[in-house]
Amino acid sequence: MIHCMKTLFIGVLFLFFTNAEAQDIDIVTYELVGNNLGEQENHSVDEEFLYLQEDVDLHLRIWEEFKALIPSSYWDTFVRLQLTTDDLDGTLAAVDKTTFDSSSNEWVLLVDIVDAEDAFATGSPELKNTLIHELGHVLTLSTDQVDWDNPGISLDNESTEEDVSDFFLLQEDCVSGVLVQEGCLNEDSYFNQFFQAFWSQDVFDEHLNFILENTPEEAAEKLYQASPDNYVSDYAATNPGEDVAEWWMYFVILDTSTGNSIKDDKINFFTNSMSW
Repeated sequence: MIHCMKTLFIGVLFLFFTNAEAQDIDIVTYELVGNNLGEQENHSVDEEFLYLQEDVDLHLRIWEEFKALIPSSYWDTFVRLQLTTDDLDGTLAAVDKTTFDSSSNEWVLLVDIVDAEDAFATGSPELKNTLIHELGHVLTLSTDQVDWDNPGISLDNESTEEDVSDFFLLQEDCVSGVLVQEGCLNEDSYFNQFFQAFWSQDVFDEHLNFILENTPEEAAEKLYQASPDNYVSDYAATNPGEDVAEWWMYFVILDTSTGNSIKDDKINFFTNSMSW
C-alpha cells in the first residue's frame, strides 16, 4: 500500500466526465447552429441501425429534451450533438470538450440513441437524469472553473510509485491545491468549494488507497460501502468529479433537502453556492 500524505487537501487526478471512448458506434452527428440542429453527418452503420440514423424526429426530440433541462444561457456552450450507441444499456450519455486547453469553452454532447429511444418508449427518467448529470460536469469543468492549460494525470491500480510522485509534483503548482486531469481547479470554482466542504484529508486518503489497490469500479464500491451515508450511490464514490455531478443531478430533481446528514448538505450545497 502506498501512503501519500500532504497538508491541506489533495485533488484526485481523474477524467471526471464520462469517457466518450466507451461509445462504440457513431450513428449521426449534428453541428449545432443557433441552438438548433444544423448540418447532419451520417456515419457508416450496419443495416440494423439505419432506421435510427434516418429518424430525424428522434434526433430532434433528444436535443430538445436536453435544451429543456438547461438554462438558455448555456445552449451556446454546446456546438455538436453526436448520436452513438453501444447497444442497450452501457453508457447513456457523455460530454466532451472540443479542445483540451483554455482557448475555448465549446462542448460536444454524446447520447446513446438506442438508450434514448428506449427511455422515450418506456417513460424511464434515466435519460433525463443522465443529461442533468452531464450538464453538471460542464458546469464544474468549464474554462471559467478550471485551468485547462495545467492538466493533471490519472492514478489507478496500475500506477507506479513514480506516477504517484508525479501526481504530487504537479499538485504543488496548483493554486487551489486541487488538481484534476482536466486542470487546476480555480479557488472560487464550484468544484473546489464542493471538494473543500466534503472531501476532507481522511476521505481523500481513503479514496486514494482504494484506487491504487483496486479497479475503478471496485474502488468506488468499496468506498461507498465504507461510508454509505456520504454518497448517493457507489457511482458517486468513483471520484470527487462524479460525486459533484451526481449531487448536482439530485439537487435539480429535489431542489432542497431538509435533513442534516452529509447527503442533505451535499444537495443544499448548490442552493448556496451556484448562481445562474
